[in-house]
Amino acid sequence: MNTEESAGKTDQSLEFAKERTYLASENTMMAWVRTSLTLIGFGVGIFEAFEKSGGKGTFRNSRLVAMGMVLLGVAALFLAINQRIVTKRELSQDHFVFNNKRSIAIRVGYGLIIIGIIGLIHIVISLFFS
Repeated sequence: MNTEESAGKTDQSLEFAKERTYLASENTMMAWVRTSLTLIGFGVGIFEAFEKSGGKGTFRNSRLVAMGMVLLGVAALFLAINQRIVTKRELSQDHFVFNNKRSIAIRVGYGLIIIGIIGLIHIVISLFFS
């Protein structure tokens, strides 16, 4: 095998690797769309349960939790779209260098922890101080 053939195979391998990375990025983007839609849907569902209960009992303070879920879903989708655009731009360059980015999943996880704590506080308050 001469040097020219070897360089051609290396270029082809690199392009296949970029294609796999591109498709993985697409798959990740669609997973974030589904996750965001779920968060938004849960937020709307919690709000509707609050409205239908007339604001009584445990649902009295659920507006904050519902709003937090919807905002977290919208923020996650925004971050995922931004990450997708950056990844696509990086892959289109000739010299792709891995850049360890902040994880959207960790940010969403922290957001859910905060929303869960707020929800728990409201439940405890409504159970013991109503």
